[in-house]
Amino acid sequence: MVVRINGICGIWVGLAALALTGCTAEIDGFGTDPVMYREEHPLKNTVETRTQVSEVRFAAARAALSDNEEANLRKQLHGISMAAVESVTVGLSKGELHNEERKSIITKLMHRLGYTQGDVMFVYDADVADNHAKISLKYAVAIPPNCPDWSASPVTTYSNTTQGNFYCAQESNIGLMVADPHDLVEGSGDVQMSTARAAMAVQNYNNGAAAPAAASSGAPGSSGSGSGGSGGAAPSPPQ
Repeated sequence: MVVRINGICGIWVGLAALALTGCTAEIDGFGTDPVMYREEHPLKNTVETRTQVSEVRFAAARAALSDNEEANLRKQLHGISMAAVESVTVGLSKGELHNEERKSIITKLMHRLGYTQGDVMFVYDADVADNHAKISLKYAVAIPPNCPDWSASPVTTYSNTTQGNFYCAQESNIGLMVADPHDLVEGSGDVQMSTARAAMAVQNYNNGAAAPAAASSGAPGSSGSGSGGSGGAAPSPPQ
């Protein structure tokens, strides 16, 4: 922006005006403040629960599933991460509900497919015929945000904020990669950290004690003492 006011002075005035107006966030969002817009419309993955129902058929005289039936079941469950499965329920007819051999076959099959979060539950289902089993998987799935995000200018951000599509790509990638969408809601695992070993290393160093020797590689001709010097001598503590 150039304003002709007394030559060079006009240029500086114009640049100052551009700097003052160009740093406001409203320019980015087509009339809306992108920062406020993002607070009201966060680009986040959401997690919802779905159910996949598959039916398998046993041959009348066999306890195990045929290779074709097992392959069809694997195909139907292929897109489901077993880490995201919350429960597995198998509906059986009244007669099949007491067939322990077939129930064991289904349980082992689900374990081979990767389901280890809990027990396979067997229930009576009046709609299931003899020699059939209805397998219901309840699982979580990550739903990515509505992308791309054009709430802000795709050219530049004068308010020094990150482009909305950066967050779109980041959230979408996380949603696609996560094995267990439950981790997007709440983390899992042991978060307790033990500092005992680190404290022992510092204490040994300060006392001039030797650190535990590393296990020998067992390579022919190798020596446990190292090359030259005492090898196991502890470093001198700081003065």
